[in-house]
This record gives sequence, C-alpha cells and structure tokens, in this order.
Amino acid sequence: MKKIILSATILASTLWAVSCNQKTTKEENTEVTQEVAPTEAGTATYSYDSSATSILFTAYKYTERAGVGGKFTDFSITAGNETAATPEELLTGATFSIPVSSIKTGDASRDHKIKEFFFGTLNATDVLKGSIKEIKEGKVIVDLTMNSVSKEISLDYSIDAQNVLRLKGNLDVSIFDALPGIEKLNEICHDLHTGSDNISKLWPDVDITIKSTLMRN
Repeated sequence: MKKIILSATILASTLWAVSCNQKTTKEENTEVTQEVAPTEAGTATYSYDSSATSILFTAYKYTERAGVGGKFTDFSITAGNETAATPEELLTGATFSIPVSSIKTGDASRDHKIKEFFFGTLNATDVLKGSIKEIKEGKVIVDLTMNSVSKEISLDYSIDAQNVLRLKGNLDVSIFDALPGIEKLNEICHDLHTGSDNISKLWPDVDITIKSTLMRN
C-alpha cells in the first residue's frame, strides 16, 4: 500500500473557513478548464504526482455570500495499486485522510478560530476521513466521515488533455450534524460576519475543488 497525496474530498469539509477576517476572495476556486471524456484503457498507465495535488475551498459569509478562500496543506491517499490503466481505476477505492489542523486561509487568527470553534465543537473531528466509492458519468461518489457521521457526497469529475484531474462540488455541513459548529463560529465572529444589511451570517455550505496532475507513463 502506498500513501499518496491527493487532496479532499473532501471536502472539506474543508471548509467553513469563513472565520473572523474581513478580507474576502474568490480567486482560490475559480479555475475554468476544458473537460474531455475519461481516458479509455490502453497501453499507458497512470499514477499520482504527489507534488501536484491541492485541496481548495470557498466558504461564505454575509447575506450576499461573500467568499473566503482556503486550503488544506496536509492530506494523503492510500490506493491498492501504484498505477492503473485509467484515471478512474486509479481513483476508485482510494482512501484519504485530511488533518483539520492543516487548514490555511491566509490568516493565522482565523485558522485558529476555525479549528477551535468549528471543528472543536464537533465530535472527534481531528481528521476528515473517507473513500472514493464510484466514478461514472462525470461524477465521483465519496464516502466522507465528519463529526462521527458518514455520508456519501457527489462531486463533478473531469480530466483534461494535460492529465489535470479536477473534482468539484458543494458540501453542506448540516448533513453531518455540524450546524452547532457553524453557530458557534458565527457567534465568536458575529461582527465580522455582519454585512451591509446588519445581519450576521455564516453559510453552512462550502465549495470544494480538488486538483491533481496525474503522471502518465
């Protein structure tokens, strides 16, 4: 078995990094790429490039949904095979883990509050864990565990002619019974989450982008 850095799914859970910072951005998660049909089996084999994987997320505050971007810098994936005939075979059945301590949003104080008041409110959520269950028809089905709750989530799947793989989707943490963490974080950052309408709002969903350049041999 080989541990290989992949990224996320998940997610995200990702996630919810909209804590206590007035600076917002939408640049982390705005890549546009040309999608192509999944590569069919042939003589080539695919493997992960552990240095070319990233997990990005955008969380939202204010009624008008101002985005705050972030990423996880530490994550790993373990697959049964080091190489596969197609990207889909390489990914299917893979397992992953994402330590929540590796969250980075560009502000150390905000990172600390997310870890303490969002993840710290949840049950045994030091690490986000899961596996890729299935890939078909442009979708990846991921089994993700957070807050001691396991759910299947769906992400859009694409790979381009340069072997750049992207998984994208929106994760609602309420399905993991994680709203108490959202409420606590918004309480701590009430003023900084208050928009022009004088409403303090931290949204319970986060956009996720997982990107990895695969090696083709």
